[in-house]
Amino acid sequence: MKFRASLNSDRGMLFNLGGEIYNVPFWMYKVNFPLDIFYLKDNVVTTAVYNAQPCYKTPCPIYKGKVANQVLELATGAANIKVGDRLNIQPLSSAKE
Repeated sequence: MKFRASLNSDRGMLFNLGGEIYNVPFWMYKVNFPLDIFYLKDNVVTTAVYNAQPCYKTPCPIYKGKVANQVLELATGAANIKVGDRLNIQPLSSAKE
């Protein structure tokens, strides 16, 4: 999300961490708008950070998730997601010409 001017409420970014990681650190350095950050383990929300604020100068706050194999970033308030929720994450289908 770094350097983007905005994020539509129907868009986000999913990070696949490649395995189960504890105390997963994320920060908001040079992100220009607040985000909700959801740490997921096997599609279940383990940690939720609401309204993480932009940071333009280091040191920035570090937001840590308990355990995750994915992290989902959404525009603040875009979804009513809470700890314990199971998310149904589907891959994007590729457009065929």
